[in-house]
Amino acid sequence: MISGRSGGQSLAPHPEGIDLLVLTDAMLSGEHKVFVELDMWTKLSALIVSVVILTADSGSSEQQRQAAVIVEADALPGCAGLDCPPWPTPLDFDVCVRIDQHFYSGMYRPWKGPWAKKINLSALEGKSVEVVVTDKHLKILAPRVDVRLKRLYPAKGFRNPSCNNP
Repeated sequence: MISGRSGGQSLAPHPEGIDLLVLTDAMLSGEHKVFVELDMWTKLSALIVSVVILTADSGSSEQQRQAAVIVEADALPGCAGLDCPPWPTPLDFDVCVRIDQHFYSGMYRPWKGPWAKKINLSALEGKSVEVVVTDKHLKILAPRVDVRLKRLYPAKGFRNPSCNNP
């Protein structure tokens, strides 16, 4: 279906029913600025809501800190040769912690970019740290260390048998 316009212009209608020439005319006259400003305010309000939600979540985790001991922190083999990027990459770790008589295991797999945290969890093996335990994550807090591990439920490969059956 072709819609006719004065001046001999014709245009097929847009699938959503918007006449593209009318839309172009509105954009040239400056009416599109309202839509851009509304989009900016929508994005800004979404950013503010996200920050409020994230800060509210971190405040609740402060109350759940528990003292723990890192039983094992095993570094996994990294990349080798031409598989490696041209910058130093952080190591991947599998970690087992003990809180009272309960064992929890998790894995640390950082991004391999140059901005990634380069920490050595093996240096904390046998030391006391603070841990926040959730269903999906373990957050380890120690001096100069603040790292989040993904929980391992069917843990395998630890030397301590209690770590393999958390």
